[in-house]
Amino acid sequence: EIGNIKRSEVIQKQALARQELASAVQQARDAWLSRVLKEKYPNELKAFEKEANNRESERMKAAAQLATRDDKLKDVLQCAFAMYDIDNSGEIDRQEFIAMMKNGLLLGVDEPPTRDELRDAFRQVDVDRSGAVSFPEFYAWFNHSRNVNSTGVPGLDKIVPVRDRALRDMLAAYRRGELELDAEDLKPPKPKGAPRRKRVKDAPVVVQKESLASRLAAKSRTMDTNDSVIKRRLKAKRERDAQEKADQLAKDFRANCAKIFDLIDEDGSGTLSLPEIMLALKGKPDVLRFIKTCRNPVLSEFLVPPRVQAAMKECDTNDDGELDRDEWKALSDRSLEAILERHALARGNDDEFIDEFLDMAVIVYDLIDEDMNGTLSKEELVKACGEDEDVIEFVVKCPLPELQDLLNPELLDKALSEMDTDDDGSISKDEWTEAVGSSLTKLLDERQKDRDADNDFAIDFQTKAREVFEMIDADDSWTLDKEELMAGINQKRVSRFLISCGNEHLQYLCVPARLGPMLWELDTSKDGIISLDEWDSAIAIALDKKLEQRAAARNRDKKVAADQRLAEAFDMNADSLEAVRDRKLAELEGRIDEDGNIISQEEMDRRAEEAEIARLRAIPR
Repeated sequence: EIGNIKRSEVIQKQALARQELASAVQQARDAWLSRVLKEKYPNELKAFEKEANNRESERMKAAAQLATRDDKLKDVLQCAFAMYDIDNSGEIDRQEFIAMMKNGLLLGVDEPPTRDELRDAFRQVDVDRSGAVSFPEFYAWFNHSRNVNSTGVPGLDKIVPVRDRALRDMLAAYRRGELELDAEDLKPPKPKGAPRRKRVKDAPVVVQKESLASRLAAKSRTMDTNDSVIKRRLKAKRERDAQEKADQLAKDFRANCAKIFDLIDEDGSGTLSLPEIMLALKGKPDVLRFIKTCRNPVLSEFLVPPRVQAAMKECDTNDDGELDRDEWKALSDRSLEAILERHALARGNDDEFIDEFLDMAVIVYDLIDEDMNGTLSKEELVKACGEDEDVIEFVVKCPLPELQDLLNPELLDKALSEMDTDDDGSISKDEWTEAVGSSLTKLLDERQKDRDADNDFAIDFQTKAREVFEMIDADDSWTLDKEELMAGINQKRVSRFLISCGNEHLQYLCVPARLGPMLWELDTSKDGIISLDEWDSAIAIALDKKLEQRAAARNRDKKVAADQRLAEAFDMNADSLEAVRDRKLAELEGRIDEDGNIISQEEMDRRAEEAEIARLRAIPR
């Protein structure tokens, strides 16, 4: 419980920090715009000051008619409070409080307060420790700290200077379009006297590299990769495999549906009664998992007791009180349609990945095939896999041992013999297609494995969320009111789930001071309670965030592993890669002789010196 409380405090502090950061950025932007407007429109500023004084005079005349001192004090303090509530939230956060107190007038001091004085003042005002000051807290603090009974009700000028009020009015007029600033006005000023950073010698320059696909496309000698035999064959194979997979998926699902029907049909009557369905859901895990994963919203309603009768009525199309095989098949077909649609969506997501991978495979084949004779010789493979960084990176991406071994000089012959199925000593397009196709299949299997893992995680997460809902729902009404939530968060399992779920509105339910506002956020129908649909909507948001985090972590781990393999491949071919880099540098510097050999820098300096001596000698004395 102590750990849950600490985590709740951390969550609350993080949210407050984000809010305060946004407030500080807004205040800095407003302060800069105010300075610019003040410099450009000095006459208008005087007019705004005059208008602010007139408004204060009218306010004081109206306040004089108020009956009590408290009413008069509330009137002036509400004006000051609203002026510094920049985001109109009804509360003043720490940054807004600091801006309000910076001139010292509210604290009753003549000089700007120190940081310690501001911190102490905020602690005194923020009675409920929510991280923000409400007007009642501000009013009570001011009334006590300034001893208004003896000093009288101050005017607004004694709290907020007229210049500050005028600048705020001026800023509002600019945002309404009544004052204009051109691009030159909005140009940020150059820092004055900013110390220059010391330049570190030989500091590495970090250059953001283009993607491998972009770099290979720039090298490509192939005008249109879609015309490539390799790509056409692999895409055709992909289409066949995808269709076969969809057909097998449908066949397996229908068989599973028939199996589930038989599991539920306890008496072997060939029909399913409501008691049989409910008994199977309680006692047979396979049936329960099928209902959870079948993606049929009507069948899912059998998991919610108040909705069972309505679900049964919707499924029982002939109104005989039971589900026969035809009615079950109709439900199964709806589920299968949703599953196949999800399969098609996943396939569509894979298509972009496949196109990019096949384009790279086509370009890499052409890059290796230097003599463009349609086959890859051992010499061409040795050169490309030892000297071309982009070819090396593509081969590293292929999770096929035969291709990976091309990067290791010691295993090159073994890799060639495994890929060269016709034993002609070279790799044809068909053999390259077979190797690349096997790599692509493995990559797609990995992507599908990730999707299956996410799907299992989602089912488990939604199951836990439903269990937590039932734990909080003490009266079994399938709705959650404030009292049930306050009692529920004291249960360790409930609080642990809410804190870690990923939805801030659900996380803040564990913070008593925030429970009311969060209940308002979750209660979309505004009836004072959280229904199951509203709970499921909040859980869906939390699940999306969890899946995003899983994908980000997975991609990060894969990138680390790929970078490690790439570094190892570069190390194995360090000498040849270094030679290629030296040659490219020599070409840029013009250090290549007529025979194509690299001229050393020392030789270039010697030749330049001889040329200069010859030039000087040629000058007449």
